[in-house]
Amino acid sequence: MLNKYAYGIPINRQLEAFKTQGLNLSKATISFGQEVITSYFKPVAEAIREFVANSDQWHADETRWIVWGHEKTGSHKHWLWVFLCDQAVYFSIADTRAAVVPESVIGDEAGTLVCDRYSAYKKLANDAVSIVLAFCWAHVRRDFIDAQLGVPE
Repeated sequence: MLNKYAYGIPINRQLEAFKTQGLNLSKATISFGQEVITSYFKPVAEAIREFVANSDQWHADETRWIVWGHEKTGSHKHWLWVFLCDQAVYFSIADTRAAVVPESVIGDEAGTLVCDRYSAYKKLANDAVSIVLAFCWAHVRRDFIDAQLGVPE
């Protein structure tokens, strides 16, 4: 797991390295092992999500994640969401960029969310009145640059 996810070593390369040490494993063995191990990490991931949600200040962002095909639609478009507080980071991969994702992570906890002006965060704050949005200064700075340049908006 460390070789694959922490060090970025592909499974095939790991299997070849194992062969040089006298251990001949099939890719299916490794894949099955990953499926089994994944179930043990679900409670850990949920505990991290709860820890982040129970904070009173978060930073959030999302980006395209074009990696796998969706089981039902075959679409390769996913979104990698990141939510962090002062002591932990929670990642979520979703096939949507809608407000349901930050709602499922933060819920209606009270606090300040530092984010860009993407509409999903605005909807979250509208639905959960205890959440205050603090827009990222890099994004706000663009407004001042546009004003300086004379952009009417």
